[in-house]
Amino acid sequence: MALMLTAVDAQPVAEARLLGSIDVKRGPIGDIAVDGNWIVATNSGGESVSVLSARMLQVEATVPVAGEPFAVTTAGGRAFVAASAATYDAVSAIDARTKTFLASLPLDLDVVSVAAGPDGRRLFVAGTRPDSADLAIVDVESGRVDTVAVADPEDIVGAVRVASDARRVYVATSDAERGKLTAVDVAKARIVGVVPTVAPIQDFVLSGDGGVAYVLGRDPEYGGVVDTIDTARRRLLTSAWIGGHPTQFALGSDGNRLYIVDVDRVAVLCPITNEIVDAILVGANPSCVATSPDGGRLYVADYSGVVTAFAIPIPSSFGELVDAEAIAVVRELEPAV
Repeated sequence: MALMLTAVDAQPVAEARLLGSIDVKRGPIGDIAVDGNWIVATNSGGESVSVLSARMLQVEATVPVAGEPFAVTTAGGRAFVAASAATYDAVSAIDARTKTFLASLPLDLDVVSVAAGPDGRRLFVAGTRPDSADLAIVDVESGRVDTVAVADPEDIVGAVRVASDARRVYVATSDAERGKLTAVDVAKARIVGVVPTVAPIQDFVLSGDGGVAYVLGRDPEYGGVVDTIDTARRRLLTSAWIGGHPTQFALGSDGNRLYIVDVDRVAVLCPITNEIVDAILVGANPSCVATSPDGGRLYVADYSGVVTAFAIPIPSSFGELVDAEAIAVVRELEPAV
């Protein structure tokens, strides 16, 4: 049986302060993304996304999309929304500033996750076909799609993330026992490296410079685990077993905190010490989290359709940014057991 996170495990240190919440009133929220002044939330049962003011936490508009939206990413003032329909899956573009629908691109792919390059000119869509698990690289202006097979058809494809320089994109895939993180060279549209993980992957995030990947896994017997990977050397640095049933997480802007969705709370993990330092309760079952660009706010959406904002410590509270070398040094200094 998987372990469960408890208040005793959390060692609360009052890192989060409740700012407020709003009921979007469009049913369960499957995913959220923050782009400057706006929060974009997918209304899973409402064939729409809601655009909220990040500062005031107010719904500014609800924009219809084709199909049931389940994933969203933002870049360059636009939101890119993955949605599933009866006949095909598609990615739709929305102008977050004017809160208007721009266009929709149907894909010959059962879409699972979507990410955008920093300038919003390219989309990276992970999904499956009958005979493969693929990464689709989409040129937003022309609609051209290049495809890279990243796994065997029996594997489950998961999250996709883009390095800050947009030269590498990473795709998570898993089988019943383990996962792997696959690096793809964007310009050449080919795989350049694979790193195995200790458990099937639920989600992963990249550090600001792309040098570190934090991979959230979940083992059927032992529960949640966070793997820390040096992406340049393609090696596993640490594995922190946290138990519970985590599903998704976000990285603080300074790289010193991971905010992990786990059943009825958001656990806060320090990736340097691999310790859970806080547990944030939201009064409902959280579905997803995101942090503000300045690192001062954490937004938590839940299955009842509510978005809650918390104030969290800004980067200067925790000192220098985390990098792969710092984590490796801490790992080497750990006492033998």
